[in-house]
Amino acid sequence: MSELSSILESYRRDGDLVSIERDDITDASVHGIVLDYSNELLIIRHLSDFVWDGLQVLSIKDITSIDSGETNELHLQMLEEEGCLSNLQAVPQYPLSNWQALLTHIQAQNKLIILEDEHPEDDLFFLGRIARLNDYEVHLHYFNVTAEWESDTGKIGYNYITRCQLFSNYANMYESHFKRYPEKDLKIT
Repeated sequence: MSELSSILESYRRDGDLVSIERDDITDASVHGIVLDYSNELLIIRHLSDFVWDGLQVLSIKDITSIDSGETNELHLQMLEEEGCLSNLQAVPQYPLSNWQALLTHIQAQNKLIILEDEHPEDDLFFLGRIARLNDYEVHLHYFNVTAEWESDTGKIGYNYITRCQLFSNYANMYESHFKRYPEKDLKIT
């Protein structure tokens, strides 16, 4: 077992709140609770400003450090005292062997996801539904901020994906919008 795997297993087992750094991708830390991991991917329950914000899947290769220090412990204690830990729903298992396996599984759910290449030179952000996958890339039906679906699909190669967000508050709001206004939702012809 690698050193990182040992650390991740400890955090997963103990339910620690962690801070994840990806120095080559962004200056912003990602915070959450480790749910599962593989040699390729890590899935966390994401925490943003003391609000649970869905799940995030990150590439292991992008992680430069992961830590659970005094601040994380205090924040977890505060969340517990506010009752924010007792109502968390169980998370289904996701295949984490690689991006293709994960995204194939997600495609069957037909849920809105956020898929990103956060590298500063690329900076791709897709909010939409998976259209198709092949051995090298994923194609997504995606829409703009005014909830208008683009006529073409966007694509991103698996080796460029840095983050996948599932059930985020942002995506959930659009999901609710499309349920209220089904005529605005994607029509595949």
